[in-house]
Amino acid sequence: MRYNNLFVVLRKTDQETGVTKTNDFLTKIVNKYTLQDANPGANGVERSAKRTVYYRLTYQSFFGVIWKTIFGGMQTVMMNTKE
Repeated sequence: MRYNNLFVVLRKTDQETGVTKTNDFLTKIVNKYTLQDANPGANGVERSAKRTVYYRLTYQSFFGVIWKTIFGGMQTVMMNTKE
């Protein structure tokens, strides 16, 4: 999975007024310490999901399992974790 300039904006809608506000502090923390902003990174190494495992529940559809497995792999690639 290749991507550039990944950036998340965290927003919250006030239930009483209906106004949506951006939480600047949490947005900066998440983007700086949790997410990788590009793949391949600045060093040219492409991150990949090597062992993505998802156990199927008996009442879950086959396509739901495929989506959950793909989503788990995407999380592995995008998150700032040690390999």
